[in-house]
Amino acid sequence: YGFLYIFAFWVTLFFKSKYRLLELAKFPLALFIFLGILLTFSRASIVGLIGSVLFFMYILFGSYIKVTLKGSLVFIFFFILTFLAIINTSAYEYIELPVEFFLDELFSIRSKDGSMTFDIANPESSEGFRIFLMQTIIYYIGSWPLTGSGFMGIWILFEDRVGSAHGQFNDVLFRTGIIGLLVYLFLLYRLGKFLLHNHMGLCMGFIGIIVYGLFHETFKLSHGAFVLAFLFGLYATHKRKKINT
Repeated sequence: YGFLYIFAFWVTLFFKSKYRLLELAKFPLALFIFLGILLTFSRASIVGLIGSVLFFMYILFGSYIKVTLKGSLVFIFFFILTFLAIINTSAYEYIELPVEFFLDELFSIRSKDGSMTFDIANPESSEGFRIFLMQTIIYYIGSWPLTGSGFMGIWILFEDRVGSAHGQFNDVLFRTGIIGLLVYLFLLYRLGKFLLHNHMGLCMGFIGIIVYGLFHETFKLSHGAFVLAFLFGLYATHKRKKINT
């Protein structure tokens, strides 16, 4: 569920209301959602959030966002002050474990147990197993480049018939082949372009899900499929209105 927290974080941040109290309430709510992201203990959640923040900063200092610049800078300032205040009070003991976990698992060379944080050469590690799965998928697609597995999951390659592609794009490639993946990427590109120019909060949440999808399934899952269907519904409505006008 980490990618839903990322999506909710950005939707909350860009929430607009004519009532001042509701406008101010979104800041502590966004911080609350951020703490929820920490409590997932999922590195993909943090990487997805960081990826979306970097993309947001790129756009923020580009040519797209002008109106929301002031509000965004206010939020960043408020967020930093609040987080520093939490760290320097007794409340930090409640989030100390997840904070230290991510510092240890993402930003250090070795974990506390002495093992390498990112051991891609070891198929028993999280990163190594994903590399192994990607190699397996590419090898399989080499034999069936156009059709893939015919929408069957990577579990068909294992004797116990259990397994996950551990990546949204890996899964689409395996199930639909190269052409299917290209069509899928094209649709996501068109959707992302629409959101970028019409719904910035949804766009940043969408980017976070895309980054998260490099490591786990997202839109394949029922709750992820709902989000994708909702976004495509917005896009379809927008296209219909343009045609009618």
